[in-house]
Amino acid sequence: MYIDGSLNIQTLYRLYVERCKSNHKEYAKLTTYRQILNSETNIGFHTPKKDQCALCENFKNANQETKENIKEIFEKHIKEK
Repeated sequence: MYIDGSLNIQTLYRLYVERCKSNHKEYAKLTTYRQILNSETNIGFHTPKKDQCALCENFKNANQETKENIKEIFEKHIKEK
């Protein structure tokens, strides 16, 4: 899972602290928060190079049988691009 590249651990930690304070709860230190985020979650920070078209991505990731079924639609889509 990726989080929008405009966010980072510092920003997420700040939001976490604000939320804990508003709920009158204790919060962990940044080092603990960072360790848990890195070791117990499958989250990465990534800014995509460009938006990916759902049809192009589906075609790219499809198995051979599915590709054959949607080949005409995909080719028309490429021409229209």
